[in-house]
Amino acid sequence: MAGVPKTFADVELIGKKVRLRPMRLDDAKLLLPLFSNPRVLENISFSGTPTLEGEIEWALAASTLPCIDHQGKMSYILAIEQIGKSAGIGTLGLHYRIDSRLLEIGYWLAVPYWGQGLVTDAARIMTTSLAFQHLDAVRVSAAIFAGNTRSKGVVEKLGFHLNGTRRSQMLVNGQWKDD
Repeated sequence: MAGVPKTFADVELIGKKVRLRPMRLDDAKLLLPLFSNPRVLENISFSGTPTLEGEIEWALAASTLPCIDHQGKMSYILAIEQIGKSAGIGTLGLHYRIDSRLLEIGYWLAVPYWGQGLVTDAARIMTTSLAFQHLDAVRVSAAIFAGNTRSKGVVEKLGFHLNGTRRSQMLVNGQWKDD
């Protein structure tokens, strides 16, 4: 990929409402109770019950950018912080195959921060500053579970268009979900 930064140890992307930064080990403990909320989990591709050990392992892997995500894709996963605060309130990632310039964006945000435009701001700076400038993306897409109207609103504000619905695309906690 053209222009891929060699290290993201010091990367910081700043939007109007949020700051994106590399994951830190202490994020695991801070984000676990926020991530474990059933309202968050029903909208992401995570199966099982989040554990501190699992989140520590994930935060360690995600702190080295790019990392290999749970689906075997290269990923840039950054913590989302609200401007003026120092604690993570969610994460946002870009996922891609090495041989492709087609990227997929994924994110989750703690419930108390929903509806404030924070993910829209985070996704905007991630796609413009990282996907298109550094990773030379041709297209960025988002797989959003059917019924997740908030997430659909985020990508619509960014100019994404619905390409279709993939039926029974992902098995999450024993239930097939469309995206």
